[in-house]
Amino acid sequence: MRQENVAQFGDMISCVTDRGLIRSWADYDGYGCYCGLGGSGSPLDETDGCCLRHDNCYGEVMTSGLCPSENFVYIVSYEYISRYCRTAQATLYCRTAEEYGFFDGLYPECAAAMCKCDMEGACALQRPLTTRISKVILKTRVEKQTQHE
Repeated sequence: MRQENVAQFGDMISCVTDRGLIRSWADYDGYGCYCGLGGSGSPLDETDGCCLRHDNCYGEVMTSGLCPSENFVYIVSYEYISRYCRTAQATLYCRTAEEYGFFDGLYPECAAAMCKCDMEGACALQRPLTTRISKVILKTRVEKQTQHE
């Protein structure tokens, strides 16, 4: 699988949440303070907290020296296996850096680390998140929170 990293994360979410790729993006992109690009403030619920942890994982990889540049984390492609997608038994497995071959890319440590971030983020969203509320309500809360900061 060779795709832009962001698209691969969407594929992982789609696999473990029983949503198609388009619905996954519609449900999570722009949700709360941290789902989507950027973010600030306190997570508004458990789903938003998953997105914050995912953002923090990206940040750790960016500053780890595993990738040639910080922005590389958004474009590196990685290898993973998905099984039983769109079922309750959906599982993801990321290849380790040692499992990448010579022709699989120049930065296997970066690819493996990014895959792990995305896998953990997708799997966190796989669990039933009872606190998830509508994007409209969250948008209002985010706007109010931003005004007070």
